[in-house]
Amino acid sequence: MDYKPDYSEFSDPRLVAIYDTVNPIESYQAFYLTLAKRLSASTIIDLGCGSGLLTCELAKQGHHMIGVEPSVLLDGWPTSTARKKLHDPVAGDIEWWGEILEKKGNKVRYEIHYLFANSGAEVVSRNELIFRTQEEISQTLADAGFVVKEVYGDWDSSPATATSPEMIFVAGSV
Repeated sequence: MDYKPDYSEFSDPRLVAIYDTVNPIESYQAFYLTLAKRLSASTIIDLGCGSGLLTCELAKQGHHMIGVEPSVLLDGWPTSTARKKLHDPVAGDIEWWGEILEKKGNKVRYEIHYLFANSGAEVVSRNELIFRTQEEISQTLADAGFVVKEVYGDWDSSPATATSPEMIFVAGSV
């Protein structure tokens, strides 16, 4: 099967409208607001900014912001046998789940399914991620003129380890 990602959660209006319900800011907002204040950061690049809620919140606090959203992450997502249910104030009840189609090296091809209870419509977003190691990301940042100051493994500011659910990089210009 010829696989072509479409990243519908960023282009299909039904999925764009529910993005913030599926990815609530409350789980990570305090971490980033505290970090930006502690670093006295004037310019922040938010890689993986989603719909930009955090980016906008940091901008309101006086930071110059650049937001980039390349894709969404897969870890901890519900599966077709364990769907997640949520309620969006506009779209109503929604079930969503991820389905891994192929793993090859550090590349994963997958689909995210959204089932809208009100209409019965199922919208599928086809995606592809390339996972990079902490060392690869650190080298890319160094090649671009940045120095990595800290790497956190979760929103509690714990150091990144091989089993951390996140890789949160704090980098500055050389």
